[in-house]
Amino acid sequence: MKIRPLPPMNSLIVFEAAARHLSFTKAADELSVTQGAISRQIRQLEEYLGKELFVRANRNISLSPTGLQYYQTIYSSLLEVSQATAEIKKWQGEHQITVATTNAMAALWLLPKVAAFQQNNEGIDLRILTTDNISDLHKMDFDLALF
Repeated sequence: MKIRPLPPMNSLIVFEAAARHLSFTKAADELSVTQGAISRQIRQLEEYLGKELFVRANRNISLSPTGLQYYQTIYSSLLEVSQATAEIKKWQGEHQITVATTNAMAALWLLPKVAAFQQNNEGIDLRILTTDNISDLHKMDFDLALF
């Protein structure tokens, strides 16, 4: 079966985040863009589809019936693409470990051990993310957290 023309992938990612959060502002925070950029992407997607995906009332949004149906399909599709990509990367031998930790833990405990770790594990790309705000963890993509 031939794949028909699709809307821009970025607009689908934006739609999924906005629909999941039911907030353009929270979607903007997650994707590190402005709320205006989210609004433009959603408007362009709605124009492309010829249907409203969100019901806008004052400062609140909710999914329209079409939006809810589209969200369920887009979410499932993006999840499948994400899982397929992870499988391929796993089999390509990508050896990357991302550690999330506090600034203090990184400075006082983790960083002094990095040189020895890298010497013993040359094929592993070690990445360290630091935050002192545990609520930031949901925005981070990591393999291991040290707190």
